[in-house]
Amino acid sequence: PYYLTYPNNNENIIFGDGHRDFHIPFNNYEQAYYLGQLEKSPSITNKFGSLIKSALADASYSRSKLHARLYIAHPYFDEPLKLLWYSPMIEGEAKQYPKPVTYELPLAGILLQRNLSSSNNSVDALMGFVGGGAFVHGHASGMNMELYGQGHVLGTKGGRGNYGSEIHENYYRLFAGHNTVVVNGFSRGAGQWVNLGINTVEKIASEPKPSEQPVSPNYSFTTSFFLDNKADSSNATQQRTVGIIRTSPTTAYYVDVFRSRSTLPDQYHDYIYHNVGEKLNFQTNDKNFVLNADSLRYQNSASKPWIKNKEYRNPGWHYFKNSMTSGWYDKSINVLFEAKALGKAPIKMKLFITGGKGRDYTSVLAPPSSESGKFYSNKLTPTLVIRQKGEAWDQPFAVVFESFSGDKMEGSVKTVENIFQNGIFKGLIVNSIVDEKQIKQIIISQDSDEAVFEDRSLSIKFKGRYAIITLDNQSAFTDVYIGSGSSLSFQEWLFKSVDAKPISLCLNKSNNFVNIISTTTFEIMNPKIFNL
Repeated sequence: PYYLTYPNNNENIIFGDGHRDFHIPFNNYEQAYYLGQLEKSPSITNKFGSLIKSALADASYSRSKLHARLYIAHPYFDEPLKLLWYSPMIEGEAKQYPKPVTYELPLAGILLQRNLSSSNNSVDALMGFVGGGAFVHGHASGMNMELYGQGHVLGTKGGRGNYGSEIHENYYRLFAGHNTVVVNGFSRGAGQWVNLGINTVEKIASEPKPSEQPVSPNYSFTTSFFLDNKADSSNATQQRTVGIIRTSPTTAYYVDVFRSRSTLPDQYHDYIYHNVGEKLNFQTNDKNFVLNADSLRYQNSASKPWIKNKEYRNPGWHYFKNSMTSGWYDKSINVLFEAKALGKAPIKMKLFITGGKGRDYTSVLAPPSSESGKFYSNKLTPTLVIRQKGEAWDQPFAVVFESFSGDKMEGSVKTVENIFQNGIFKGLIVNSIVDEKQIKQIIISQDSDEAVFEDRSLSIKFKGRYAIITLDNQSAFTDVYIGSGSSLSFQEWLFKSVDAKPISLCLNKSNNFVNIISTTTFEIMNPKIFNL
């Protein structure tokens, strides 16, 4: 479970009815070690012996400490019974347990990634996950996402309410309580545990693969798939790519590309994102962007029947309050969330949302995110909803997220632009200023490893799913990252898989030296001799 914790080490990812707070389960380790001895299983005793020994070595655990007495019927954890359940002596080797860059929890469809900064400060780290599945105490979440920044979980799911309460059953357990996409207003769970069953989110690709080493300390990505077909009125296929991009020890950002399309005519898709804090602001001076009160916007589910643990008011968004909606707005726009209570300075999350036809924007106040600590667990949650009229596959929801703190209104990211080819979204161009130097990053995000992007003006041709080219303030490239792809040509460089299968690699160039890390062998052509 430690591998599922955020960089601050005291909070879990949450899914279903889970809790945010994390405590290392030493009691479980001790009991597992004892049972391993009874079963004469070296694999069990070696594993849990090392976990216990490591905790004893770094003083995070003491076997001799008498814990507070429990006055509830909880005998396995009571102190006297530890003398029966625990082994007198523990054998094992103390080890380090570094958190992997990517990790997965298949039963919940979860695929997470983290970037722990070289500063060794959890404030500078990033981590997020995509997931969803059907299991006991599971939620009908769709393809949910959480995001961490500035030492806190900022982009959070709704959490949970009291079991059996109306809000728990009709909001926290349903799509609207999650950072997901609702299709045609009908996305829902059906069947399986208490009629909340959804299809499990599936892993399509990631770099690095779960628990393996990355090819770069600055980049990673995951792509997940979800089938939203539990309601006849949704019937959608979805794909979500989330990338982490680090530009310095203290600056980094997320890219979220959510594709969604239904087989039904007159389809529409709603992208929902909750962020703890007091408010959200649309950052624009465009007089054509006007917000108006829209009290009926999400009330179509309010009058649906509710039968406890059986039938629900899907998708649960009738709990949204203070809805303010724009008219149709095709241009790009920025949104700023602000949380003043998390530290001495306000903590902010800025969203750069690229434009699209048939799109409008709504700000709402969602119910409290109940697992968001003492400051925000009882306060309404500022939430953004983007509606796309028509399919959102060739024109997906593409958002760049950057967190920062202080009174300033922006971080290192300055502008974000769409890349389209023949009417199909191919990626983003992100312009940043880091340490007073300009950085331009071309991020290619396609829906398959067979997809091809070619732009002669950028001197790029790429066959694959995900790649990044970083240019310095002189427009010379500093590194090339292929998350998953079989070939990439840029200017006079060419990287190619030897067997046409996807590869992952990162090239970093400095003066006349080039460093390349790859998952497998590949072909390379370059314009001049470099020291490799």
